[in-house]
Amino acid sequence: MGILFNDSLGPRQPMPSGFGRVVVAAPNNWKPGHVIRHAARFSDDPLLADPDPPHVGPGRVLIVDDDEDVRTVLSSFLSIAGFDVVQAGGGAEGLKLLRADKMIRLVLLDLTMPEMDGWRFRHEQRSDPHLSQIPTIIVSGEPLAHIVDEELKAADYLSKPVSRDHLVGVVAKYCQPVK
Repeated sequence: MGILFNDSLGPRQPMPSGFGRVVVAAPNNWKPGHVIRHAARFSDDPLLADPDPPHVGPGRVLIVDDDEDVRTVLSSFLSIAGFDVVQAGGGAEGLKLLRADKMIRLVLLDLTMPEMDGWRFRHEQRSDPHLSQIPTIIVSGEPLAHIVDEELKAADYLSKPVSRDHLVGVVAKYCQPVK
């Protein structure tokens, strides 16, 4: 990376070291010569950065899947990584937990379940103004091309089987470990 200059500090003053790519939003009343005091850093290219990133903080991850083995594996992966996890064996139980537990920050959702499937779960979740703010990641064994759908409006999609590192990396975008 080349040297960055801050012309507002005078003629060609180098920026302090340690700055990566920096995106600066100038206030509406900015004039040449004003020092810009605040800047936001993005780890990725700022043109690709999410303009409205989710609020990330510690909280619980809710796993909704009718397959107990899948719930156990996902829960183990996330628990070892320091996440607090709760589980539901179906959509109706998942909605009940989601409504009752205000610490849930993220939902991992299977689509193919008896009684209330993931599609119905998402419909109910998106219909509730409070629950609709909680990001949901679809975790499915179906080919992703068949399930990525405008109606689901999921935060992300993962294909089963999912590796531990990939799962933890995606979950960490929406929820911080509690441990």
